[in-house]
Amino acid sequence: IACTPPQPNTNNNAIVGGTMMNAASTAARAARLYSSRRPLNNIRTPSRSFAAVPAQTSPSEPAQKFSENEFPDRQEPPVITRTNSADLTSAANPTSAKTTQYTISSTRCIGPERPAHIPPNVPLESLEIPDTKFTTLSNGVRVGSIETYSQVSTLGVLIDFGSRHELDQCTIPSTNTTVSTAGVNHLMELLAFQSTNNHSGAEIRNIMENLGGQSFATSSREQMMYCVDVLRPNVNKAFDLLGETIKCPMIADIEVEEMKQVIEFQSMDMMPQMLLGEGLQMAAYGPLDGGKALQQLGRPHFCTAEALPNLSAQSVHAFREQHRSEE
Repeated sequence: IACTPPQPNTNNNAIVGGTMMNAASTAARAARLYSSRRPLNNIRTPSRSFAAVPAQTSPSEPAQKFSENEFPDRQEPPVITRTNSADLTSAANPTSAKTTQYTISSTRCIGPERPAHIPPNVPLESLEIPDTKFTTLSNGVRVGSIETYSQVSTLGVLIDFGSRHELDQCTIPSTNTTVSTAGVNHLMELLAFQSTNNHSGAEIRNIMENLGGQSFATSSREQMMYCVDVLRPNVNKAFDLLGETIKCPMIADIEVEEMKQVIEFQSMDMMPQMLLGEGLQMAAYGPLDGGKALQQLGRPHFCTAEALPNLSAQSVHAFREQHRSEE
């Protein structure tokens, strides 16, 4: 029997039946085997990793359902899929993607000749410098025009009357009745592009939308302006509507009452700068020689709270008859 001399046990080795075994390795394998048979509820790891472990739910709680856009603290990793738009189109209608053909109407297609309403496509150096041109018609109307080479045209009509021509007492020649026209310019500014003898207010708004334009009106102490902005091909139609609004407005009582409410709301929300300007204007052109009558330029431009109840459709008709021109 050969005996091996004893060696120093530096690696924690054990001698069993002449065979040397590593006690530390054996203990480690036993610990891993034991821990794998125990539940992992009490084991805390520094970082969560996705593992195929069923979620721990109590019997009383219902199973949670999540949409595909949500991903709360779930144990399994998300499933990410990618699709192309062409796949979805062909799957919905397999024949539409191949057989659908898009055609352009003859009115919108590009032809060999340029439409008359489109400015020529020429170099900038060859264009004329925009210059305002004035023309006087046979009825005395002065027309100012300027070529801006834009796709949007602006049409405006300036009328020589304003808030300086308003009167506290005005007589209508046709009916011989006396009304007040104080604040009527403010009211007419809001009544612009409402009902006319040929179209209602809703129809006029629809027409302007179809023409691709917008309308507005503004007044001052000396002038009133009606204006429309439309696309270049629709200038003729917009001008007809502009003339109809100026020459034959309906001025219905219900529209007048609605705009009087708008004036009341505007007066409550008027900016202090505008009130200051009105006060300076009235102070500069106040009554002369201690009288009570205001000068024309000293009259208030906006309708005051005292003049608002006296406004009516008859006030608008009286002011229009006073400054109407048949031509």
